[in-house]
Amino acid sequence: MDKAAIRTRSQQLLKQQTDGQRGQLMSRLVQQVTQLSEWQASQTVALFMAQPFEIPTQLLVQIALQQGKAVTVPKVYSKHAMRLEQINTTTQYERSQFGVLEPVDTKAIAPEKIDFWVVPGLAFSTDLQRVGFGAGYYDRVLSQTDGYKLGITIRSNYYVAASWPIDKFDVAMDAVLVVDDQENEKRG
Repeated sequence: MDKAAIRTRSQQLLKQQTDGQRGQLMSRLVQQVTQLSEWQASQTVALFMAQPFEIPTQLLVQIALQQGKAVTVPKVYSKHAMRLEQINTTTQYERSQFGVLEPVDTKAIAPEKIDFWVVPGLAFSTDLQRVGFGAGYYDRVLSQTDGYKLGITIRSNYYVAASWPIDKFDVAMDAVLVVDDQENEKRG
């Protein structure tokens, strides 16, 4: 399959999740991520504001702030540029042209200062590859960091091996967490 077909299929599978299932995914995400030694050792984390069909991240953002971590979320500045902006409990947000919540009046944090990343994607594989939304924002930023990169996905969007072409600029994850698995499955 090519990446476009994977994107379409993966989005459809994510959109099939009910509100109840999304709530369970959010709880499992928090439980599984916060148990990781890499999370526990991290000081500055990159999270993302999930779109309505993605695995919800709001609770993880709140927990990270409560734990005293410096929390960043992406903000798109141009067709090819994304920065990570530090947020706090009083941060205001607005919807981007893509419909994603982005922070207002925040300061950018350099990618190399982030030690733990929760990376969005539409599909992941056991060989730690990722299919994102296609604009390359994350691959460009992730190429600038040595921070721990954790992909998160549901079982139906987790492939035994990447069945899509891997481009030279694609950045592999350090691990992939299948959050709909009750057994806390982490690969990598």
